[in-house]
This record gives sequence, C-alpha cells and structure tokens, in this order.
Amino acid sequence: MQTDCFLALGARPQVVFSRWLQRPRRFFSCWLLIFSWVIAQEAMAAPTEPCPDWPEPEAARELQRLTQQLALWHQDYRHQGASGVSDATWDYLQRQRQHWVDCYPQLSRHLQIQDTTAATDAMEAARSDETVALPFIHTGLNKLADLSALTDWMAQHQDRALWVQPKIDGVAVTLVYQQGQLVQAISRGDGRRGQDWTTAVQALPLVPQQLTEPRSLVLQGELYWQQSGRIEAETQQPSGRARVMGILRQGLSDEIQQQPIAFFPWAWPDGPATMQSRLRQLQALGFPLPSQWSRRVDRAEVVEQWRLRWSESPLPFATDGVVIKVDRRPPGRDWQVGDEYWAAAWKHPAKVGLTQVREVTFSIGRTGHITPVVTLVPVEIGGRRLSRVSLGSLARWRELDVRPEDQVLIALAGSVIPRLDQVVWAHQPRRPVQVPDAARYHHDSCWHPAPDCDSQFIARLTWLSSDEGLNLPGVAAGRWSQLIHAEAVQGLLDWWHWTPEQINALPGFGPRRTQQWLAWRERVTRLPLNRWLVALGAPARETEFHRWGPAKARLAFWLGLNHEQWQQLPGVGPARASQLHRFMRRIEEEGWVPLLSTLPPHRLSSAAR
Repeated sequence: MQTDCFLALGARPQVVFSRWLQRPRRFFSCWLLIFSWVIAQEAMAAPTEPCPDWPEPEAARELQRLTQQLALWHQDYRHQGASGVSDATWDYLQRQRQHWVDCYPQLSRHLQIQDTTAATDAMEAARSDETVALPFIHTGLNKLADLSALTDWMAQHQDRALWVQPKIDGVAVTLVYQQGQLVQAISRGDGRRGQDWTTAVQALPLVPQQLTEPRSLVLQGELYWQQSGRIEAETQQPSGRARVMGILRQGLSDEIQQQPIAFFPWAWPDGPATMQSRLRQLQALGFPLPSQWSRRVDRAEVVEQWRLRWSESPLPFATDGVVIKVDRRPPGRDWQVGDEYWAAAWKHPAKVGLTQVREVTFSIGRTGHITPVVTLVPVEIGGRRLSRVSLGSLARWRELDVRPEDQVLIALAGSVIPRLDQVVWAHQPRRPVQVPDAARYHHDSCWHPAPDCDSQFIARLTWLSSDEGLNLPGVAAGRWSQLIHAEAVQGLLDWWHWTPEQINALPGFGPRRTQQWLAWRERVTRLPLNRWLVALGAPARETEFHRWGPAKARLAFWLGLNHEQWQQLPGVGPARASQLHRFMRRIEEEGWVPLLSTLPPHRLSSAAR
C-alpha cells in the first residue's frame, strides 16, 4: 500500500481522481499516510537545539553584534584572503546566527537586522577604491557534507568525466601573465574585486615569475606554505595559511625572498576546455603540481579512498579535504560568484568542533586543587560525542573567561583528550559563575562533609577506596555521595566502626553486599601501614615511605618526626615537609592512632612494587 501511495504522488491529476472514485477509502488512507510522512520529514529537518530564553532586547543586541562581527570577518576575507577565524568557525557562527533569527523572527521584521552579506556590502562601499577588478570571477565551491551528498553530486554529473584533487589550505589568488611574465597578483576579495598583491608575490622565489613559453594567461590558485612530509590526519600544527597571509599583508620586505611560499593553480579560466589538456599544458608551462595531484574518478567510494589516502600520507602542503571537478566547465567569461556547479569540496573529518557552553562548574580534588569543568551542548569530533571538557586549572579558566551561553572551540589533544581552545563568541551580558575561593582549599582542608566541602571530601573518600588506596571494588564517588547524604559517613574512617547490622541497613546494601564489605574490611587490616597513609591522603608515595623509614617502622616513628626532620629526608623541601608534618597531626586529631598503630610495619605492597 505504501508503494502505491507514493507512486500516486507522481501520477497525473485525472489518473489520481479516477483511482479515488474506484477505491475512495484506500486513497483517503494513502493521502493521510503521505501527509504524515511530510510532517515527519519536517520534524526530522527541524533544528534540535532549543531557542535561547533571552528577553527581546538582549536577543536584538546579540544578533546585531554577531551580524556586524561576521560582516567584519567576511570583509577581511574578501580583501585579504583570510580573516580572524577559521572557515569552520565562520560557518558555525553563521548557522548560529540564523538559528537565533529563526527563534526571534519578529526582530528581523521590526528591527531590520541585516544578513551578513548585506552588512558586508554596506561596509564595502567606502573601500571600493582600494581594490582592483579581477579578470575572471572567483566562483567559490559547493560544500558537500558527507559521502551521501558526494554520491548525489556525482550522480548529477554521471555523463561527464570527473577528477579529484587535494584541497590546499592556503590563500586564494589570481595570477596574470603577459608574454610569459608575471605582471599582476590579486587576492580573491569578494570574487569580483580584490587587493593588489603584485609586489609581494613577485618577490616569492617559489612562485613562477616567468613561464616556459611567452604566453598570456590568467590562473587562479592557492598560495601555500610549503612543508615537508606533513601528514594531515596526525598533525596538530597549523596549516601555515595565517603565516602566508601575514607575509602578504606586510608586502615587500627583506625577508620575503626566504619564505617557502609556493603556488598551486587549480583553475585556468581562459585555458583548454578539458581537464586533461589543462593539466598537460600547465606542466609544460612550469606548473607540475596539478598533474601530480589530480586523479580520474568514477565513483564516490574512489573519491573517499583518495581523501583518506592523502590525509594519511606525507604531503608538501596542508590540506583540508578534496575538490571534485567536472572535466569540461564553462568558459571563464561566463562564471558567476557562487555558481561553480562544476566543482565541489568535501572536507576532512573535523579535528575540532564548535558548540555552546551550558554550564561552568568547579570540581575540588582531594588535595584542594580546583578544576573548572565546562558542560557543553553535545558535539561530535573525530567520531566521539563530547558533552564535558576540563579546563585543568582556575588560572586557565580565568584566562579564557568561559561563561554559560558562550560559543567555544573544542579540539582533541592527541586525538584522545578533549580540550577547550578558544571562546569564539562571548555572550553579552556575561553570565555569573560561582567561583570557589582558592585560598579556602588546600592539602589540609575538608576532612568532613559540609556545604562547601562535599566535593573535596568525596574526592578523599574516592581516593581511599580506589586501586591506589585500599582497593574497595564497586565503591566510587556515587556510592560515597549516597552514604554522606544518608549521614552514615562524617569522617574518612567512620566505616571501620560499622556493625554488620548498621552496614545491612545502609541505602543500597543488603546481606550480600554487607558480607562483601566485611570481607574487604578484614582484608585491608593486612595491608601495610604505608599503604594506609597514602590512602588517607599523605603527600607521599608508598615507595617513599619505604625508602625513608627504618625497617619495620610503625606509626609512632612517623608521628615523632618534626618539621626539620621531615625536611632532611630525600626529595622533601620546606613546603612538603610542612604538609607531611601537618598530616601526622591530622592523624592524631581525627583519632586514627589506635587503628593505624595495629597495622603491619611499613613495607611495599604488591600494588607499589
């Protein structure tokens, strides 16, 4: 029935009407099914990100600010070939801006908020005399999101030969040759007009200044930072695009002739009609790279293979994907901005992601170290879905000043650890964040639960029951938090004094877990003293206690050391001596001496060997 229904969509009206007369109930069900399908498709296409709950004045300010900033970046890109942000950041913020417009449609109507292109064009009016006209339009590239989009694009050109090239990550430029001599270099600009870079480009030794034949022609291509053996899938190093841009902005200088900036031509607007002819003639004129890095392709899977191969192989330039081209394209005189239907780009999988901050919290570790944790709108990077990232330290948070509703750039350090690299858009007004007082937390703070101490106290208990502590299987932060909430734990060793009846009555405990707990408690009494000291938070390793103390040293030995004696031990400075001395006093204050005095003398446990 479903097949018949959807076939009806393409039938002539008189045929549909005739079938409806024959079987009205069936065709009523058909159109109901089709209507439901259309609604479902719209629901799937709808953005999943919720609208912000900003009052209208705040939304208007944010929209105006972001529109103007995007326009400034767009203007820089037009005139200088690069802007203050990456393409991915610009695209993301452009989508974010459109999302806000969709959330507040009344603002677009009543406040006449311009789109980014209109705002950029308004800025251009005062700068038109600073640019020169391009001999041929820079059209831009279609962007393909995934393999499915690539397959669809190639299907549209199935009757034509197709080619794939690496997408060089550099700065777009037009080079004009007259009688074989380089006479002009112009930035991409807005696709119609650009900055005159002739003086700087003529000083670059790796850019051909003289053709092998006295030809007059125009080439479009990429100025890139030449590298040796760059493997795109592995490197964390920048592409060099910003360095190229900086040198071109400076113009002619004493150092420019030493810069490894080369040129990759990717378009010959007034050249031969076919790709094969263009590649052959470019090589003869002194441009061998296009021939070396162009491959005929007939299927999307083959393009995918070259994309993967080039990203995992040593290359002389940075790339950010591949470009697929139709063999025959229109003559350059017919090109229009944004109309390059004969070429498309498929970028590499993202090494970074952009998303919004939901919350900033602060975790306090057992030693008092404060770690800011940023909760994110989930983002996928390198096949991983990320929703949290640690900033490592309070100093790093202060440096970035990350707040809720900021838009941030997330990367994977070493392809494993998520890292917040940058706030790409700081929401205004800044959202308040409750920041802990760093002076309040240290190695000797929070030995008991309290409203401002729960985080550090739970961290102490978690360490105590971890593999590096007393190794209590199945008891982690969540279990300790539950016991604290039930007021069953007020100190690190309260659990030692529980009776079987008390353990069995605890939340989440039953007869089986009670027996496990009792067996664990019996087992840890056989662990050496130095392991217990480390588990309780001593600022030392188990091996250090073994090295520092005499054979069979018991607790009384460590309690008897004063500050000066601690400082005389190997590897102990004044600050650490104070921490060790204070820790021993803590053992006395907490009443742990009777228990710890019964433990075996210090020796290396199996975990420390």
